[in-house]
Amino acid sequence: MMKKTVVTINALVGFGLLLSACAQASIDPPTSVAEEAPTEVGATEPPPTETLRPDPTPTAAPEATLTGELVWVFETGAPSTSAGLPTSAVVADGVVYFGASDGSFYAVDIVTGEEKWHFDTESEIRTFPAIADGSVYFGSRDNHLYAVDIENGHEEWRFETDGDVNSALTLADEVVYVGSGDGNLYAVEAETGQELWRFETEGELYSAPAIYDGVAYFGSHDDHLYAVDVETGQEKWQFEIGPLLSEGLGSSPVIADEVVYFGGDDGYLYAVDVQTGQEKWRFETGAETPSSPAIADGVVYIGSLDHNLYAVDVQTGQERWRFKTRNGVLSSPAVDNRVVYFASWDKHLYALDSQTGQELWRFEATGAIDASPVISDGVVYFLSTDGNFYAVRAFQ
Repeated sequence: MMKKTVVTINALVGFGLLLSACAQASIDPPTSVAEEAPTEVGATEPPPTETLRPDPTPTAAPEATLTGELVWVFETGAPSTSAGLPTSAVVADGVVYFGASDGSFYAVDIVTGEEKWHFDTESEIRTFPAIADGSVYFGSRDNHLYAVDIENGHEEWRFETDGDVNSALTLADEVVYVGSGDGNLYAVEAETGQELWRFETEGELYSAPAIYDGVAYFGSHDDHLYAVDVETGQEKWQFEIGPLLSEGLGSSPVIADEVVYFGGDDGYLYAVDVQTGQEKWRFETGAETPSSPAIADGVVYIGSLDHNLYAVDVQTGQERWRFKTRNGVLSSPAVDNRVVYFASWDKHLYALDSQTGQELWRFEATGAIDASPVISDGVVYFLSTDGNFYAVRAFQ
């Protein structure tokens, strides 16, 4: 069993100053916001410089007591060695499931923070798992996609590719869709692990496919977003981004109202018609945008390596507001009850009012955070590069 530490710490609740943003296109080494002295986990400190464009009359906070208190922290076997490869977790029936850099996939009780079981692979796990019909599916950098029984952690099957399986995966109609470092998107039968088809690109795949109306939409490091028929594996269209500031297209697309939204390492957030692949609009950030978007109430939220989280109108592509952190935002945001949660390489998990961008609270981990937070029953779960998995109370 891994060690579980239970602590209760108050995070800062408050609002930042209205200052101008200074974009920076690289991920800086993770540092504490208060750089002049080390800061303990969860300690209160001055707010970071931020640029906000709120409504003159801020909306009321959700009808709950906002906290940002640490519930528990679970120590995995190793810190992350793969900066810039975001991961996430999934919660089901009182258990949170996640992979870690020690090569293990964990099932942890959400109330106690105690391990129920773990499953060992041969390399780091930096992927987004999925659950269906009593099985949990996840990839590993040992080149395999795994299916494991959620009750006991026993392997059901494994599927081998020719590259790292860092892509977040998607389950739809009893098929697992997953990308690999070998440049292929695979369609694998969920029950048996048998390959149905593969679609080859010219770059590594980190983007999770979005399945909509019989089509898989996903990005590749060959700088293209693809639309592929899920029955045949045949291409319907492709959309090219660029010129690039960095490696390619690792953002996982999100679809709403016949439009696919995604970020690119050319520094733009894109809105593209799902049927034709024609661009509707693009929004320029200050740097690479590998974060995957979240959409709520007519707004698309996305992070950028320019240190900002952006809120952009889904119809017009116009900025609503931005919030500046002290380092790159690879984490994909999650929106719940008019609060947007996201993390930064400045070691902080942030909670913002989704309408105004005003900070509600923040929580500091001991390492940088590139993982995407998951919220369930008022608790936010995320993994840090320090090797710890955190449960933080969002509200009561």
